[in-house]
Amino acid sequence: MISYQDDFLNNKEINYLLGLWDDNISYFAEPSIKFYGLDLKNNTEIDLTSIHNNAFQKNLAQKIRLQKYNESFTQLETYHQHENTHNYIIFLNHNFIGGELEFKNGVSIRPKAGSLVYFNNNETHRVLPCIGDRYIFTSLGDIELNIEFKSKKLL
Repeated sequence: MISYQDDFLNNKEINYLLGLWDDNISYFAEPSIKFYGLDLKNNTEIDLTSIHNNAFQKNLAQKIRLQKYNESFTQLETYHQHENTHNYIIFLNHNFIGGELEFKNGVSIRPKAGSLVYFNNNETHRVLPCIGDRYIFTSLGDIELNIEFKSKKLL
């Protein structure tokens, strides 16, 4: 199942999350897709309680991170699945070219700042290459979060 919500985060929440990005403490990951990452779950100095009424509690997720994609590395377009049952992706910007989230079932989502995509671990997907910096907030875990959807759209 894939769910989509426009305007999930407001500009204040988006700006707070983007303000957390720090190239000096980010890491480069090369799992099935490549990205720069910033671990938010294990960083005790980062407070996420103001994000969507504290829906993204660190103790409820296995991974919470900011991710950045851009053309500075060869982006792998391989379809993949996540191990975690519940996957939340929030786009934090859209001032780049490309970077769509494409599912193997044919659903393609163009990033829009503040929008949320939720999907379970059965959904095979990939991230298309982008030009410019593409920032996302991810929360991955096996516990479904108490997310308040304004108008849940199933894709």
